[in-house]
Amino acid sequence: MPSHADTVDSDATTDDRTAVPSVVRTAARRYWRRTLALRALTCLGYFVISIAVLFTLPYIPALAGIVVLLGTLAAPVFKTGGTIELTTDRSPAAVRDDFTDATPPVVGFQAALADEIRSTATGAEYDLSTALGLRSATMTIETERLAGDSDTADGDAADSNADLELVVTVGDKPWGRYTVTTDERDGKTAVRITMIPARRFGVRRLPDFVFGRRYRRQLFDGQGYTLVADDTSLSVRS
Repeated sequence: MPSHADTVDSDATTDDRTAVPSVVRTAARRYWRRTLALRALTCLGYFVISIAVLFTLPYIPALAGIVVLLGTLAAPVFKTGGTIELTTDRSPAAVRDDFTDATPPVVGFQAALADEIRSTATGAEYDLSTALGLRSATMTIETERLAGDSDTADGDAADSNADLELVVTVGDKPWGRYTVTTDERDGKTAVRITMIPARRFGVRRLPDFVFGRRYRRQLFDGQGYTLVADDTSLSVRS
């Protein structure tokens, strides 16, 4: 990835491969603060409803109802996926270098919020912690250059002409895959990112999706890409 030495925060690592533009760091902090606030409001709403159920129903039915209600808060019933289309003045080769770097643009917010980023032979590892620092996890990103064909054996949609594939895991659990396709159009490079989820999540994680979409344009603008289409969506497990 081209150096962002003129735009990174002073506390960012000096390794160009793990440098994150300051504008992305700022957007990431805003995204994370709003996400945490909406998560808190969601949990507060569930708490208020639970108290109301407790005082309006007999004890045993109320207890059962509260257990079911709280179960829906974390039950993994949602998943996200779809495509994102970008344009940039960078050449296709430079774009491919960006996405095979330790800080691929599509996970720029995670890179900005990481406690530490380590480059690896196949990608990178991010150390991430919770808001209060009580828990931590390692996000692993493995990138592979493709020969014009993507593995679609899992039945999920993918771009058969993809140039790259990013496989992301958090801890020992799959997080998702991204296929990246580049194409020259009218003197610019068009980039198509296909998101293939490998996890589901509950209601308490919906704020991540809401604000992830809201701040997506800022995420890519800060890295030299223009968002032209966001066809990602939320679906419920059938």
